[in-house]
Amino acid sequence: MKNLENVQGDERDVILFSICYGPDENGHIALNFGPLNRDGGWRRLNVAVSRARYEMVIYSSLTADQIDLNRSKAEGIAGIKSFLAFAEKGKGLLPQSKRATGAVQSHGLAKAIGEFLKSHHYQVELGVGSSGFKIDLAILHPEVPNKYLLGILMDNKSHASSKSSIDRLLVQEGVLELLGWKIIKVWALDWWESPAKEGARILARIEQIKSLPEEVKVIEEEIEMQDSILGNDLPNDQANLEEDSDLLTQVYHKAQLEKTYTANSDEFLSYSFTQRQIQQIQEIVETEGPILKNLLGKRLLEAWGIGRMGGRLQRRFDELLEMAKLNQNKESNQDLCFWRTEQSPEEYSDFRIFAPDQTKRSIEEIPEKELINGLTHVLQQLISLPEGDLIREGAKEFGFARTGNQVKDRLSQCIKLMLSKNIAVESEGKIKLK
Repeated sequence: MKNLENVQGDERDVILFSICYGPDENGHIALNFGPLNRDGGWRRLNVAVSRARYEMVIYSSLTADQIDLNRSKAEGIAGIKSFLAFAEKGKGLLPQSKRATGAVQSHGLAKAIGEFLKSHHYQVELGVGSSGFKIDLAILHPEVPNKYLLGILMDNKSHASSKSSIDRLLVQEGVLELLGWKIIKVWALDWWESPAKEGARILARIEQIKSLPEEVKVIEEEIEMQDSILGNDLPNDQANLEEDSDLLTQVYHKAQLEKTYTANSDEFLSYSFTQRQIQQIQEIVETEGPILKNLLGKRLLEAWGIGRMGGRLQRRFDELLEMAKLNQNKESNQDLCFWRTEQSPEEYSDFRIFAPDQTKRSIEEIPEKELINGLTHVLQQLISLPEGDLIREGAKEFGFARTGNQVKDRLSQCIKLMLSKNIAVESEGKIKLK
């Protein structure tokens, strides 16, 4: 038995979901849904309704048509109304918003990427989806009929006109991945400035997916369900949140290495496996970079079925890192951080949160550059905050519901770095961007 606040990270085959709100003895509906009424309340709802693997049974004395959105502008309330409507009637009878009508027009970026992929013998489709939310370009699986290999999301005209928040786009990507999509984002500026580099990145992602053992399984109609639950059918005045940041929020993707289970750690120490281990290290970094040394070691040992990094394993790991010749830098506490080949620590402006189906990183496993970017994003949205409030909001960005001592200490150190590097200034007890 769990409440809305602490189901994040849990999954069950079947979930019994009780709404716990309803009419009073006079039939009056008080639109006070606790945490759903607050800013970002719709995120809590999204987490709750995506915990069941196979089935969710809803218990409610409240129906969708009893919720009057004219009385509240809270996104969470609009979300629960759509969710109840879906549970009652199915996705076919859900009301379509104005934004969900009309076909998504093809645009120059999608056409250019499509032509590039066709030149490499891949078939593509534009505007995939049967509702208001579309995947800009989908690549058909060359070996599995009627299956999509990869979906590409872009910052196209539809993206700009929707004025969706970064958080909404993040959740959409996360849910698409839960539905079986493999997703990559391509930004117009990056493509027009360096089409060869971006094209190579897309092709590399395609090859990586093709090497995975699992087939891509996607049903277009499921996108429509995701639309309704996550807010694409919200009233326009609720959905039109200005995107006020150049930072890119992304879902953290864990490297999926082929398991190399060993009877004991001696096989890991054997030099006959050196090349395979170097390739595994490089694959982890190219998928998860930037990544700190301790987490990189943890990922490598997981692939070998080893639970703990002892002294001999640590020395061998250090040897492998030297041979791998990775792009790296040192954090302020002298921890090593490893970066993808194309990444520059000085220019990196992203921060990533974990996907709902993955174990999140601990605060100590998140690079300080990423944490600084997340704190910067908070200040771009909220202008100025006392340090304690900034720590709490920053922790929420990375999925930490509670700010224990480790979270406080780590984020406090990052705030000090922001002040020392003139990224932010402190004035009258509040911190703001310079």
